[in-house]
Amino acid sequence: MDGHVGVHRFFDEIEGAIRAELYYVALFSALTIPDHMAALASPNGLTTGKKYRRWYRENVTYCLTAEDCYLYRCRMLHEAAAELKDESTPTARVAFTEPGGGVVDCVRVGELLIVHVPTLCSRLIDAARTWLESKVSDEVVQANLSKTVRRYGELKQRGVSIKGEGSTFVY
Repeated sequence: MDGHVGVHRFFDEIEGAIRAELYYVALFSALTIPDHMAALASPNGLTTGKKYRRWYRENVTYCLTAEDCYLYRCRMLHEAAAELKDESTPTARVAFTEPGGGVVDCVRVGELLIVHVPTLCSRLIDAARTWLESKVSDEVVQANLSKTVRRYGELKQRGVSIKGEGSTFVY
């Protein structure tokens, strides 16, 4: 159950980023949630695009398809691009809206899909929390959770000591 601390802290920090109006930080982080969950479910602890899309399809209900979400994750994280440019999806571009002035979410205008950042982040976090709750007896997930990144203070509570100054993220 130790690994749950780090994973849930990650979700809490995404929610904190939204409250602090750090929408890029929240969005980029949330788009990796299916990667994390797919890796936790994998016997080798690794993820792939296929595993990402499968986890998303099985656990997330939202207007972004698994393919669109994965493509957008790749384009955003690796190229900081909003265009999908892929024949496998009718969505050519995703526009993200922020809070204020009303919520516009899951609106398609031609090849453009408009998505509300806080809603997408919440859907991904809620899906992951629900999925994790269903995996408390899953040996593979629990073994992989024990390997997740933790903050130094969390390790210190378990008797792990690290020399140096400042906060250190380790595994």
